[in-house]
Amino acid sequence: MEENINRMPSGKAYTPLDRPTPGQSLTKPMGQYPWESPPKFTNPSIALGHLLDRFQDTDNIARTLAVLKEGVTVKALVQGLILTGFTSGLFNASVAELIRPDLETFVQILAEKAGIKYELGKTKNNNKEFYESISDLQEERKLVNEKLEGIEISESEDFEEIESETDGPSDSLMNKPSSSSIMAKGDM
Repeated sequence: MEENINRMPSGKAYTPLDRPTPGQSLTKPMGQYPWESPPKFTNPSIALGHLLDRFQDTDNIARTLAVLKEGVTVKALVQGLILTGFTSGLFNASVAELIRPDLETFVQILAEKAGIKYELGKTKNNNKEFYESISDLQEERKLVNEKLEGIEISESEDFEEIESETDGPSDSLMNKPSSSSIMAKGDM
């Protein structure tokens, strides 16, 4: 009788109980992966220089230009280069984000000098949504102001003042000093 066993793409048998327990990765010693150790470069200029030095090898330039010819966008290519540098422990995520624009510019110049037509890639344009929401708020404000123009706000004469007793001590619990503290000895 054959059991119903799921197979992974590698052909290895898979059962749901073979997964790691949640939090199990936190029990392993630190420094097992390169990104868990201090980065090799903490200065963005030096990290960028290290990546650009790799382009002195003509094989690396040829591979980069071949990838751009195949239609991979500049942003996707740079994302791969930066991810590789981060996972190998060259720099941290903050340095990676700081060197991204300069590396994209370098790859664009490289492609232009080689005469390759390239695609820059998609960029997030949150400014359009921001300005649309601002204009929507301004329109709503105009509508509210138009509705409020016909309404008269009554004066405070219609409301009665609440008198407060300031002559004597108040029986409120908030105004009474505590007779005992938390650390005071006594019966509880």
